[in-house]
Amino acid sequence: MPKIKLEYELPDERDDFRLAINGHDFYFVIIEFDNYLREQLKYHSEELSDGQFQLLEEIRDKFNEIIRDGTNISDIHSFVV
Repeated sequence: MPKIKLEYELPDERDDFRLAINGHDFYFVIIEFDNYLREQLKYHSEELSDGQFQLLEEIRDKFNEIIRDGTNISDIHSFVV
């Protein structure tokens, strides 16, 4: 089985190291935020004005566009979108 080993020069690359080891936390925050937006649109639309609903749709669309365009992880949007 292939393995990958990441090495960092600490303390100089401490920020890169922290991003690498906490990436899964950021990933789950992204998914959770998108799910929140989806739930608001799907289950609470009757509580929203037309303008609020449209704004949430635009925010979710832009959020997912940023994810698709800003990541080189090919399958992240399949979990988020």
